[in-house]
Amino acid sequence: MQPEDIQPDQRAEPSDPMGEAATTQPASPPPPSGSVTSRGLLSVGLLIALAMIGGLAIVMIRKRMLSADEADDGVGTLMDDLRGALHKGLISQEEFDAAKRSLVAKMTAQKPSQSRKK
Repeated sequence: MQPEDIQPDQRAEPSDPMGEAATTQPASPPPPSGSVTSRGLLSVGLLIALAMIGGLAIVMIRKRMLSADEADDGVGTLMDDLRGALHKGLISQEEFDAAKRSLVAKMTAQKPSQSRKK
């Protein structure tokens, strides 16, 4: 067989050192630089911000609810303070009685229905 008799498909191709035929594949386009990463970071950042805003809202609501409970307990605490001042001798019995009458008057003026239900 002469070289002219060999079909183009049958010609030996140069091989690489590993013994595989050298092939050239078209290069794939590179991925867009940073678009996937920046979207991921943006999503994570938004989730963190949303969690922080939600936590802040919960803290504010809880604080408001607890402060409303403490406002109701103010009269009892004030009476305890007045009794303690009376026992320590910081105020006289007359001052204690006047403060007590004043508190009772304020309580009955604010909540007349509750004092009559007892």
